[in-house]
Amino acid sequence: MDSCPSNSSENIPWQATLEGILSNLKGEFLSAIDTNALKHQPVSKKLTPEALFMLYIILIFVILTIIGSSISAIELFCKNFEKEIRSLMIDGNVKSSNTAAYTDIKKKSFEPSVCTGTKSRYMNIYNAQQVMRGGFHLAFDLILLNDVWKNCKKYFECFSIQNNCRKLLSTVSGEEHLNFLHGIKTFALYWVMLSHINMFYATILRNVTAEFQHFLEMPHTQFIVNGIFSNDVFFVLSGFLNGYMFFDYYKKRNGKIPWLSFYVSRFLRFTPLYLILLGFYATLFPYIGSGPIWPTYQTNPLCKENWIWNVLYLNNFQTHKTQCMLTTWFIACDLQLYIISPLFLLLLIRRPKMGFALIIACICGSCLISFMLTKHYNLIDGASKLSFHTHDMKTYYGRFWLYFDMVYVKPYTRIGTYLIGIALGYFVLQRKYSGVKKSSLITLCVGWTLAFICSFIAFFAIYNRDESDLERALYNGLKHLLMSCSISWIIFVCFTGQGGLINWFLSLPIFVPLSRLSYCIYFIHIMAIEKYVLSIDDLKDFSFVSSVWINWQLTLETVCASFIVSLIFERPLLNLLGLFLRESKSEKKTQ
Repeated sequence: MDSCPSNSSENIPWQATLEGILSNLKGEFLSAIDTNALKHQPVSKKLTPEALFMLYIILIFVILTIIGSSISAIELFCKNFEKEIRSLMIDGNVKSSNTAAYTDIKKKSFEPSVCTGTKSRYMNIYNAQQVMRGGFHLAFDLILLNDVWKNCKKYFECFSIQNNCRKLLSTVSGEEHLNFLHGIKTFALYWVMLSHINMFYATILRNVTAEFQHFLEMPHTQFIVNGIFSNDVFFVLSGFLNGYMFFDYYKKRNGKIPWLSFYVSRFLRFTPLYLILLGFYATLFPYIGSGPIWPTYQTNPLCKENWIWNVLYLNNFQTHKTQCMLTTWFIACDLQLYIISPLFLLLLIRRPKMGFALIIACICGSCLISFMLTKHYNLIDGASKLSFHTHDMKTYYGRFWLYFDMVYVKPYTRIGTYLIGIALGYFVLQRKYSGVKKSSLITLCVGWTLAFICSFIAFFAIYNRDESDLERALYNGLKHLLMSCSISWIIFVCFTGQGGLINWFLSLPIFVPLSRLSYCIYFIHIMAIEKYVLSIDDLKDFSFVSSVWINWQLTLETVCASFIVSLIFERPLLNLLGLFLRESKSEKKTQ
């Protein structure tokens, strides 16, 4: 049943937006009960041309995966078959140094009278060798030695499940001294999921019980409702990796930066999978579920009207009511910051003082903008004080989405966090090249103390108390800066090898494959959550156990789905990109 109570000026079903789901799900479900919609049979929907197009794309990838996997399986069979023959020859003592005996046995092996005992064994070895060399291997070599097939084969192998699974599950990373980043990325990603899952979980509760209210007021719940800080982790990591890799490349290549590759490789790295998952969400997601409040539209109307904003990476400049797949705002914002990053990167290298001055000015400007917008429009502080608004969630959501549109998703309020990462990348690389490896004990003590204070203020500055408008504006202006400083300190001490147990834990091998799935998980987790809440057949009663169960259920479903999507789509696309870049470099060298 589709309606649009939250978008009265537009004919948009409430299920098409996150705001609509969060604000209207409970009321629409109760309305469905009153109208006996629970007893209605699911309405079959015909596939639209857009849905068929997406199915064809998926089918093409599946076929290529089957071909690539078959090639890998045949090659593995050939190698194993050859190894078995060689082992048989070694076990039978058939060696090239004893050619006379081998020839004698070869001749006698065709005589039926000697096909017993040792001679029979030599005969089997010889015949197996002939089969291998004269039969199967000959036919397969005729194919593999063909130049056209060789050129095609390297592309097909990009889709091999065996090869991609091996790469995906490998616990070895390219930069061993940066292994801790995999742990940080994994925990930040789970933080995003935890925040989103519990935000939607609150919408399917039958009543706001005293137990639920008490849960929201507990100190540790601040780490869940303040999941907005998880994006600060990703912005710092993105800026750090961009700065670190750029400065390292600049020094090794004596300032010769391939600017076209700098932008094109970044665009090709993320865009193809982004468009595939966005297309799936827009065209096929409405077909994968059912229920009394499951959407009856065939194609997401917002995506149908506004998909071009996502393709151009400008969707974070839309309002929350017009964005397709709202969580993709981060992808757009991150790319926007990446595009302008050379302005700061080059200035840091050529004029370090001016570079740091510009970075400090932009950080201060970013904080000031957040402060002024909060003060002028009386914005809330995000989700820090959710427990204060449970009596009137509709009003709270209205103020939250205003904060989301004006502050949360804009690059001019996020650039400060990103620039802290760039500055950190420059700083640690300069220390590395200057030979400074360890910090003094006093520096470590002061650093950890300041990091703890910054994070404590970010989480608990306005915890469980009424704050003035000025306090709230100051908090919104400084909270992302404070959290970014804490994250940067952890990255710094881990990079220098002084992180102790934290560095050891974040560098555990298990986080490497999970980190490789992070891009897929970020897209897929919101689909898994929406499918769950829109497919319910009854509202839930709050309990801590049920909350934990739903979190683990959706997390497991998301990871499994992301693993499959990565094998069939992400890894092959990355392999093709790597192959394309290698061939481009080899062509330049030959010219």
